[in-house]
Amino acid sequence: MAKRYAFVKEKQCAACGACGNVCPRGAISVFRGCYAAVDESLCVGCGLCERVCPANAVMIRDRKDEKLGIECSPEDKARGACPMCRELATSIPYTPEIPIPKLSGRKKR
Repeated sequence: MAKRYAFVKEKQCAACGACGNVCPRGAISVFRGCYAAVDESLCVGCGLCERVCPANAVMIRDRKDEKLGIECSPEDKARGACPMCRELATSIPYTPEIPIPKLSGRKKR
């Protein structure tokens, strides 16, 4: 499985199909004429879809960030909202000065 994958912001997507036309693996298709949908098992994260999207609705994400629970995009950080914490603390804005805790480097024996 690739380290990166494409993610579509459904509300922003224009369903034009440009991303699906350039996808070398055929991982993107327009779902019922509403928005583009990505088959993450086929996506290799090449970024072609992100470059051609006229609505800037496609983002390339790292799978490792998803496993760690990190879902903050640059847009969310700029707005001051962290989607990962939105439900837990809706009144507390995201502050980039507070570092995200790192996993310990110790290996179990």
